[in-house]
Amino acid sequence: MLEVKGKPLVRAIDNLRNIQEIVHQEPTWLIPTRTILWFDELVEELTNLGCRQTLKKIASIRFHFEQEHPHHADYEPSVKAASFNSSLKEVWSRLADEIEDQKLYCVSGRDAEYLGTVVSIYGETVVLIFNEQLYDLEEAAKCIAFARGTASVFHLMRIMEAAVLKVGDELSVTVADKNGTDLEWGKILANIRVPIEAMSKGVERDQWSEIQSLLYHVKQAWRNNTMHPKQTYTLEEAEDVFGAVKTFLRRLSPLL
Repeated sequence: MLEVKGKPLVRAIDNLRNIQEIVHQEPTWLIPTRTILWFDELVEELTNLGCRQTLKKIASIRFHFEQEHPHHADYEPSVKAASFNSSLKEVWSRLADEIEDQKLYCVSGRDAEYLGTVVSIYGETVVLIFNEQLYDLEEAAKCIAFARGTASVFHLMRIMEAAVLKVGDELSVTVADKNGTDLEWGKILANIRVPIEAMSKGVERDQWSEIQSLLYHVKQAWRNNTMHPKQTYTLEEAEDVFGAVKTFLRRLSPLL
Protein backbone atom coordinates (compact mmCIF):
# COMPACT_ATOMS: atom_id res chain seq x y z
CA MET A 1 0.00 0.00 0.00
CA LEU A 2 1.39 3.39 -1.01
CA GLU A 3 0.65 6.52 1.00
CA VAL A 4 0.53 9.73 -1.00
CA LYS A 5 0.08 13.14 0.61
CA GLY A 6 -2.54 14.90 -1.46
CA LYS A 7 -1.73 18.53 -0.65
CA PRO A 8 2.02 18.43 -1.47
CA LEU A 9 1.34 16.52 -4.67
CA VAL A 10 -1.33 18.97 -5.86
CA ARG A 11 0.85 21.96 -4.90
CA ALA A 12 3.86 20.55 -6.74
CA ILE A 13 1.84 19.77 -9.86
CA ASP A 14 0.29 23.26 -9.69
CA ASN A 15 3.78 24.77 -9.58
CA LEU A 16 4.73 22.69 -12.58
CA ARG A 17 1.67 23.92 -14.48
CA ASN A 18 2.28 27.57 -13.54
CA ILE A 19 5.89 27.51 -14.65
CA GLN A 20 4.93 25.84 -17.91
CA GLU A 21 2.37 28.59 -18.63
CA ILE A 22 4.95 31.27 -17.88
CA VAL A 23 7.65 29.80 -20.08
CA HIS A 24 5.11 29.40 -22.88
CA GLN A 25 4.05 33.06 -22.69
CA GLU A 26 7.48 34.52 -21.91
CA PRO A 27 10.11 32.37 -23.68
CA THR A 28 12.83 34.95 -22.97
CA TRP A 29 12.16 34.98 -19.23
CA LEU A 30 15.19 34.09 -17.16
CA ILE A 31 14.37 31.35 -14.64
CA PRO A 32 16.47 31.39 -11.46
CA THR A 33 18.06 28.00 -10.93
CA ARG A 34 16.65 27.93 -7.38
CA THR A 35 13.27 27.44 -9.08
CA ILE A 36 14.01 23.74 -9.40
CA LEU A 37 13.91 23.40 -5.63
CA TRP A 38 10.13 22.90 -5.81
CA PHE A 39 10.95 19.65 -7.55
CA ASP A 40 11.81 18.27 -4.10
CA GLU A 41 8.16 18.19 -3.08
CA LEU A 42 7.12 16.59 -6.33
CA VAL A 43 9.90 14.01 -6.15
CA GLU A 44 8.79 12.81 -2.72
CA GLU A 45 5.22 12.11 -3.85
CA LEU A 46 6.22 10.67 -7.22
CA THR A 47 8.54 8.31 -5.35
CA ASN A 48 5.57 7.16 -3.29
CA LEU A 49 3.60 6.61 -6.49
CA GLY A 50 6.43 4.70 -8.11
CA CYS A 51 6.65 7.04 -11.14
CA ARG A 52 10.19 6.05 -12.02
CA GLN A 53 10.35 7.45 -15.57
CA THR A 54 9.18 10.89 -14.44
CA LEU A 55 11.70 10.80 -11.62
CA LYS A 56 14.47 9.98 -14.06
CA LYS A 57 13.59 13.00 -16.18
CA ILE A 58 13.50 15.30 -13.15
CA ALA A 59 16.87 13.96 -12.04
CA SER A 60 18.22 14.66 -15.53
CA ILE A 61 16.93 18.26 -15.42
CA ARG A 62 18.52 18.86 -12.03
CA PHE A 63 21.81 17.36 -13.16
CA HIS A 64 21.81 19.63 -16.23
CA PHE A 65 21.16 22.71 -14.09
CA GLU A 66 23.90 21.81 -11.65
CA GLN A 67 26.45 21.14 -14.43
CA GLU A 68 25.62 24.05 -16.71
CA HIS A 69 24.64 26.58 -14.07
CA PRO A 70 26.61 25.94 -10.88
CA HIS A 71 25.76 27.99 -7.80
CA HIS A 72 27.79 31.14 -7.16
CA ALA A 73 27.84 33.26 -4.03
CA ASP A 74 28.02 36.56 -5.96
CA TYR A 75 25.10 36.03 -8.31
CA GLU A 76 22.19 33.72 -8.90
CA PRO A 77 22.48 31.88 -12.21
CA SER A 78 19.46 31.53 -14.46
CA VAL A 79 18.34 29.84 -17.62
CA LYS A 80 16.09 31.03 -20.44
CA ALA A 81 12.53 29.79 -20.22
CA ALA A 82 12.59 28.61 -23.83
CA SER A 83 15.36 26.11 -23.15
CA PHE A 84 13.54 24.90 -20.05
CA ASN A 85 10.17 24.45 -21.77
CA SER A 86 11.02 21.25 -23.61
CA SER A 87 12.14 19.64 -20.38
CA LEU A 88 8.88 20.56 -18.67
CA LYS A 89 6.90 19.10 -21.55
CA GLU A 90 8.79 15.83 -21.16
CA VAL A 91 8.06 15.77 -17.42
CA TRP A 92 4.36 16.30 -18.10
CA SER A 93 4.32 13.59 -20.78
CA ARG A 94 5.97 11.00 -18.58
CA LEU A 95 3.86 11.93 -15.57
CA ALA A 96 0.62 11.63 -17.58
CA ASP A 97 1.60 8.20 -18.87
CA GLU A 98 2.57 6.87 -15.45
CA ILE A 99 -0.41 8.33 -13.59
CA GLU A 100 -2.68 6.71 -16.15
CA ASP A 101 -1.45 3.31 -14.93
CA GLN A 102 -2.16 4.16 -11.29
CA LYS A 103 -5.38 3.73 -9.34
CA LEU A 104 -5.62 6.36 -6.64
CA TYR A 105 -8.05 6.06 -3.76
CA CYS A 106 -8.80 8.87 -1.34
CA VAL A 107 -9.28 8.20 2.37
CA SER A 108 -11.38 10.86 4.09
CA GLY A 109 -10.01 12.82 7.02
CA ARG A 110 -12.23 10.92 9.44
CA ASP A 111 -11.23 7.52 8.10
CA ALA A 112 -7.57 8.51 7.94
CA GLU A 113 -7.53 8.44 11.74
CA TYR A 114 -7.72 4.65 11.49
CA LEU A 115 -4.40 4.72 9.61
CA GLY A 116 -2.52 6.17 12.57
CA THR A 117 -0.14 4.21 14.77
CA VAL A 118 -1.57 1.49 16.99
CA VAL A 119 -0.55 3.55 20.01
CA SER A 120 -2.48 6.60 18.81
CA ILE A 121 -5.56 4.46 18.10
CA TYR A 122 -5.66 2.13 21.12
CA GLY A 123 -3.35 3.68 23.66
CA GLU A 124 0.08 2.73 24.97
CA THR A 125 -1.17 0.34 27.66
CA VAL A 126 -3.22 -1.72 25.18
CA VAL A 127 -0.23 -2.03 22.85
CA LEU A 128 2.01 -3.08 25.73
CA ILE A 129 -0.36 -5.77 27.03
CA PHE A 130 -1.44 -7.02 23.62
CA ASN A 131 1.92 -6.77 21.87
CA GLU A 132 1.46 -10.24 20.38
CA GLN A 133 -1.70 -8.97 18.67
CA LEU A 134 -0.12 -5.89 17.08
CA TYR A 135 -0.75 -7.17 13.56
CA ASP A 136 -4.46 -7.69 14.20
CA LEU A 137 -4.76 -4.39 16.06
CA GLU A 138 -3.29 -2.53 13.10
CA GLU A 139 -5.20 -4.46 10.43
CA ALA A 140 -8.54 -4.11 12.23
CA ALA A 141 -8.16 -0.33 12.05
CA LYS A 142 -6.88 -0.26 8.48
CA CYS A 143 -9.79 -2.37 7.29
CA ILE A 144 -12.20 0.19 8.75
CA ALA A 145 -10.35 2.98 6.92
CA PHE A 146 -10.71 1.11 3.63
CA ALA A 147 -14.35 0.13 4.24
CA ARG A 148 -13.67 -3.60 4.66
CA GLY A 149 -16.11 -4.31 7.46
CA THR A 150 -16.01 -8.11 7.49
CA ALA A 151 -12.20 -8.17 7.37
CA SER A 152 -12.01 -5.76 10.30
CA VAL A 153 -14.32 -7.93 12.39
CA PHE A 154 -12.19 -10.96 11.56
CA HIS A 155 -9.15 -9.26 13.07
CA LEU A 156 -11.18 -7.99 16.03
CA MET A 157 -12.35 -11.56 16.66
CA ARG A 158 -8.75 -12.74 16.92
CA ILE A 159 -7.95 -9.90 19.31
CA MET A 160 -10.95 -10.76 21.48
CA GLU A 161 -9.97 -14.42 21.59
CA ALA A 162 -6.64 -13.37 23.09
CA ALA A 163 -8.31 -10.85 25.41
CA VAL A 164 -10.83 -13.35 26.79
CA LEU A 165 -8.07 -15.88 27.41
CA LYS A 166 -6.24 -13.24 29.43
CA VAL A 167 -9.42 -12.56 31.40
CA GLY A 168 -9.77 -16.27 32.07
CA ASP A 169 -6.18 -16.54 33.26
CA GLU A 170 -6.47 -13.46 35.47
CA LEU A 171 -9.73 -14.58 37.10
CA SER A 172 -8.97 -18.32 36.93
CA VAL A 173 -12.18 -19.11 35.06
CA THR A 174 -13.01 -21.32 32.09
CA VAL A 175 -13.49 -19.59 28.73
CA ALA A 176 -13.11 -22.64 26.48
CA ASP A 177 -14.31 -26.24 26.56
CA LYS A 178 -12.06 -29.30 26.94
CA ASN A 179 -11.42 -29.29 23.19
CA GLY A 180 -10.20 -25.71 23.28
CA THR A 181 -13.31 -24.34 21.57
CA ASP A 182 -14.40 -20.93 22.80
CA LEU A 183 -17.48 -20.99 24.96
CA GLU A 184 -20.54 -18.98 24.04
CA TRP A 185 -20.61 -15.38 25.22
CA GLY A 186 -23.33 -16.10 27.75
CA LYS A 187 -21.34 -18.88 29.41
CA ILE A 188 -18.19 -16.77 29.52
CA LEU A 189 -20.09 -13.90 31.13
CA ALA A 190 -21.58 -16.30 33.66
CA ASN A 191 -18.19 -17.79 34.48
CA ILE A 192 -16.46 -14.47 35.12
CA ARG A 193 -19.37 -13.20 37.20
CA VAL A 194 -18.62 -15.70 39.97
CA PRO A 195 -15.11 -14.51 40.96
CA ILE A 196 -16.10 -10.87 40.48
CA GLU A 197 -19.03 -11.19 42.89
CA ALA A 198 -16.73 -12.94 45.37
CA MET A 199 -14.41 -9.92 45.47
CA SER A 200 -14.58 -7.49 48.36
CA LYS A 201 -16.37 -4.27 47.59
CA GLY A 202 -14.00 -1.63 46.35
CA VAL A 203 -12.15 -0.25 43.33
CA GLU A 204 -10.94 -3.62 42.03
CA ARG A 205 -14.40 -5.14 42.09
CA ASP A 206 -15.86 -2.06 40.40
CA GLN A 207 -13.24 -2.25 37.66
CA TRP A 208 -13.89 -5.92 36.97
CA SER A 209 -17.64 -5.33 37.05
CA GLU A 210 -17.09 -2.75 34.33
CA ILE A 211 -15.11 -5.32 32.33
CA GLN A 212 -18.02 -7.73 32.63
CA SER A 213 -20.40 -5.02 31.43
CA LEU A 214 -18.16 -4.06 28.52
CA LEU A 215 -17.81 -7.68 27.51
CA TYR A 216 -21.59 -7.80 27.30
CA HIS A 217 -21.53 -4.72 25.04
CA VAL A 218 -19.00 -6.40 22.77
CA LYS A 219 -21.34 -9.39 22.61
CA GLN A 220 -24.20 -7.10 21.63
CA ALA A 221 -22.12 -5.39 18.98
CA TRP A 222 -21.29 -8.80 17.53
CA ARG A 223 -25.01 -9.61 17.43
CA ASN A 224 -24.57 -13.34 17.82
CA ASN A 225 -24.18 -15.93 20.58
CA THR A 226 -20.60 -17.02 20.11
CA MET A 227 -17.19 -15.42 19.68
CA HIS A 228 -17.23 -16.24 15.97
CA PRO A 229 -18.56 -13.51 13.70
CA LYS A 230 -21.31 -14.02 11.19
CA GLN A 231 -20.51 -14.36 7.51
CA THR A 232 -20.46 -10.66 6.55
CA TYR A 233 -20.47 -7.30 8.32
CA THR A 234 -21.34 -3.87 6.95
CA LEU A 235 -18.97 -1.00 7.64
CA GLU A 236 -21.41 0.44 10.17
CA GLU A 237 -21.62 -2.89 12.01
CA ALA A 238 -17.84 -3.24 11.95
CA GLU A 239 -17.42 0.25 13.41
CA ASP A 240 -19.76 -0.70 16.25
CA VAL A 241 -17.69 -3.80 16.97
CA PHE A 242 -14.44 -1.85 16.65
CA GLY A 243 -15.59 0.79 19.12
CA ALA A 244 -16.81 -1.79 21.63
CA VAL A 245 -13.61 -3.83 21.41
CA LYS A 246 -11.36 -0.77 21.71
CA THR A 247 -13.16 0.41 24.83
CA PHE A 248 -13.01 -3.09 26.29
CA LEU A 249 -9.26 -3.36 25.66
CA ARG A 250 -8.55 0.06 27.14
CA ARG A 251 -10.41 -0.81 30.33
CA LEU A 252 -9.02 -4.33 30.57
CA SER A 253 -5.32 -3.66 29.93
CA PRO A 254 -4.54 -1.85 33.22
CA LEU A 255 -5.97 -4.84 35.14
CA LEU A 256 -3.69 -7.43 33.53
